Amino acid sequence: MIQVMKGSYHYAKVQAYYESEEEKRHRKAQFLIYKMMEKADSLSKRPPPLKVRVCRLRVKIGRKIRRLRNKMQFAAYFIKVGICGQLVGQLKMVKRVLLGRGTIASLSPASY
Repeated sequence: MIQVMKGSYHYAKVQAYYESEEEKRHRKAQFLIYKMMEKADSLSKRPPPLKVRVCRLRVKIGRKIRRLRNKMQFAAYFIKVGICGQLVGQLKMVKRVLLGRGTIASLSPASY
């Protein structure tokens, strides 16, 4: 007695004494192929695990923080250079005044 089920990979129930050994092996092989196809379909449809998504997000955030830190260091370097330059200019002027090479009134803006 054979009952056919709906679907391309569904198989009929067959009583054991109506089947030959070759038919049993063939049916088992088709069943294993069906199972492998189902497994492949389920793996491709599944969204990526949460751990992978969190890892990707962590990498993105890390890159943004690294870029921000580099920009801040770059800006701090230029601020430091600017302040040091101004400070060195002021010290040179004070040194000239204290050593008596000139007074503040006698110094022209181009001399420092």
